[in-house]
Amino acid sequence: MRNKEVPNEVEIFVWRSNLNCLPTRVELDKGGVDLDSILSPSCQACTESVEHILVHCTYVSKVWDQVIKWWNLENHRTSNIEEAFVINPNVISSNITKQIWQAVRWICGYIIWKHRNLENFSRKVWIILTILNEIQIQRFFWISKRLKKTKIDWHQWLINPNSYVVPQDRFGIG
Repeated sequence: MRNKEVPNEVEIFVWRSNLNCLPTRVELDKGGVDLDSILSPSCQACTESVEHILVHCTYVSKVWDQVIKWWNLENHRTSNIEEAFVINPNVISSNITKQIWQAVRWICGYIIWKHRNLENFSRKVWIILTILNEIQIQRFFWISKRLKKTKIDWHQWLINPNSYVVPQDRFGIG
């Protein structure tokens, strides 16, 4: 599973997530690391597994809801790791936008993981809109650097990323 629109570190993160090879509290406990608790420090309600951190945690669900709202996709709730990181062909029509939607989901998971680590190791608090803004900025930056035949408008990206892709030849380029 590859997506050329994300950096290698994000691809590796997704690969490790799909293999359940991230150092969550559950996995560390299985490996013999002595922890005070295997509960998620974010919600204190469930054990901290890969799927909980990236899909089911209350705070994470709010991030996914905001990303789905930003993309104007109704009823596209992510219920497991596979749904979070695999392209669903029924969601978006154009191939390039499918790749971008997948890249957005991958970076969403990656940034959620980064914020989980900040919370665990630096006692930083989750701020949903800050995470969403980071996702929007990172994706815009990476897409604009990697897509050579596409003109990207920042304001359109923020309003409706589903329709932001404009062929460069419409602007007399290419």
